[in-house]
Amino acid sequence: MSKELLIMRHAKSSWDNESQRDHDRPLNQRGMRDAPRMAGLLSEQHLEPDLILTSSATRARATADLMLENLNRQDLQLEIVDEFYHASPGIYVAHCRRLADQFQRPMVIGHNPGLEEWIGQIAAQWPSMSTAAIAHISLDISHWSELNSKFANATLNRIYRPKEI
Repeated sequence: MSKELLIMRHAKSSWDNESQRDHDRPLNQRGMRDAPRMAGLLSEQHLEPDLILTSSATRARATADLMLENLNRQDLQLEIVDEFYHASPGIYVAHCRRLADQFQRPMVIGHNPGLEEWIGQIAAQWPSMSTAAIAHISLDISHWSELNSKFANATLNRIYRPKEI
């Protein structure tokens, strides 16, 4: 049995308050519009995640909250992962390797450049991940513990971007 990953870059954040710490930047209007649209797209494509793992940054948490509110899953769990804030690919992999095998399609919400690097390493493709973009990846693994940083049997099925829907 194979696993899938949904890898999402947080939605567009606001730069209105220049004195605000990067970690604390909220979503702007476009971000608040795009995240629910992307949740709707996942529902239409029958690609709802069974778990959402998100960075602790305000913009990533707000993206995750909007995804939760707009997906058709009552049992969807959310986990905030402090280490995902500007994480390297190895951090994402290490955390996903510890997932329970009951999860078939988790969603990871994080930041660039780590997300683009991670997709490049596991799928051997280097897509541009604009804000609120979602990569749908199939993995030829049965257990999350089999996931590694350079995975030869991963397929990048598609990148969904808000501007393209």
